[in-house]
Amino acid sequence: MSNFRKLKKTNDNKNQPTAAVKAVKAAKGFFESNLRFLKQRDPALAERIEKHAFTGSYQVVSTGNPPRLNLLLPDGKSFFYAVPDPEQDTRSEMEKLNLKNAKAALYLGIGLGYELDLFLRDYAKKAGTTHLIIAEKEMDIFYLTLKTLDYASMAKAFSLHFVVGEKEENLFLRLQEKFTADQKLVVLLKAMRPIFHSSSMKLSKEYYLRVLKAFREAGAYRLNNFGNSIEDSLIGVRNMLENINEIIDNPGINLLFDKFRGKPAIVASTGPSLNQTKHLLKGIEDKALIIAPEASLRPLLEIDVRPHMIVSIERIPEVIGLMEGYTYEQVKDVYYAATPVIMNGAYRAYPGPRIIVYRNFDHFKWLQIERGILNISHSTGNMSFEIAAAMGCDPIILIGQDLAYNREGKTHATGVFQDDKQQFVRENRFQVMANDGKPVMTNALWNLFRTSYELALSNYRGRCINCSLEGAKIKGTEVMPFEEAIKSFIHEPIDPLGMIRENIAVFSKDTSENDRKRVSSLMNEALSDMNALFD
Repeated sequence: MSNFRKLKKTNDNKNQPTAAVKAVKAAKGFFESNLRFLKQRDPALAERIEKHAFTGSYQVVSTGNPPRLNLLLPDGKSFFYAVPDPEQDTRSEMEKLNLKNAKAALYLGIGLGYELDLFLRDYAKKAGTTHLIIAEKEMDIFYLTLKTLDYASMAKAFSLHFVVGEKEENLFLRLQEKFTADQKLVVLLKAMRPIFHSSSMKLSKEYYLRVLKAFREAGAYRLNNFGNSIEDSLIGVRNMLENINEIIDNPGINLLFDKFRGKPAIVASTGPSLNQTKHLLKGIEDKALIIAPEASLRPLLEIDVRPHMIVSIERIPEVIGLMEGYTYEQVKDVYYAATPVIMNGAYRAYPGPRIIVYRNFDHFKWLQIERGILNISHSTGNMSFEIAAAMGCDPIILIGQDLAYNREGKTHATGVFQDDKQQFVRENRFQVMANDGKPVMTNALWNLFRTSYELALSNYRGRCINCSLEGAKIKGTEVMPFEEAIKSFIHEPIDPLGMIRENIAVFSKDTSENDRKRVSSLMNEALSDMNALFD
């Protein structure tokens, strides 16, 4: 029950203590209970609340007769809810909204919570609501609702999430965290309904429209990241099964976790700016771990630079073409760190050594063969970064990570593709800010890759240096010319190849044979279960 409803009840019964006394007691009880709840559910928000210096710009006051709690706005004369009856005002506002099939309710501003209180009483059961997401721009307003709403009790019946006092540029990251923590939100994307009072729109319309946009973008990102296609998932499972011998017979990235603590890494991606920086890799191969998408290998070998690892993530036939044409001598020191959902033909085409890297998919967990799971997103560039971060590298230096067309319209570095033709993606082009402070053209796919980087960087505690000066700006990176980055961070020999070999040497054939027996047993159990289903 909410505090403002208690206030109304105490005024309707003259034998009860005064409304003021009841309200104060309820406010104290709600606040303490809510804070305890938040310390468990959202510790970062609870800490911000404890440190929050209430400004008094918004005030809870009583209006009307009998009195009703209302929110006095910063001008000192206007109210959030219409006088004399905020509850009736809220009901009129709610009737204008489409609340059918509101499995997830997204509150764009919370006011004093009349909207939430009314929705839970009159709409939630009919709509089958299971999730409540409360977005509030003003920390002062949310602070006040901790005294008027019993969030702790609500959380017993609903999945409850908060996005409070966030800057606009952080909304996507915060909402992405909610989708990560509660994956059912993804399923409910089309059953989400925004709920708001017109006063919230008058106060901060642009902010709440940005919340709504960020919510949808975060949900779409989650869907794109992990797939919403049964067919695509089955292809991944099929490829994994075809790659069983690769998984069993080769060491995993887990053997390298934290083994490069504090050592520099370079991610050499395929953007057009790689043309201007790749030659600087020559001579520093022994001083920094070099990781690259598989498509970067050819132009790097052309200048006699061998990355220590190349990565693949896509389960498409084109990856096979990227792996063909190399001799053992060319790549004997270049580890192929692919996710084993790639087509088996890519492994068969590549003559060099392998390291297995799992993406965070359940079918790898089902295998019960430990090789190391990483939260890899959409691109091979992001995968390279995640591997470097998992290995403990700091700083991680990005080159060729343009995520944009260069100003001559090129999409990739020369020599990235075997036919040496530039790949032009014409749909959904739009401008973003480049690292040099000027606009640059990108597209929806590359912008998604940029978002993946920003999410990864929000969890990375080291320094990430972006040397792709004309590329799209990636929040969380430091921009610096590659020459300067080399002078600042790459000094002493560290023998990356030797470190890799030393740490994966613990992998043995005995281990792989045990894994083979375990997988054989799992397969037999799965086949038995399937036969039982169809009998």
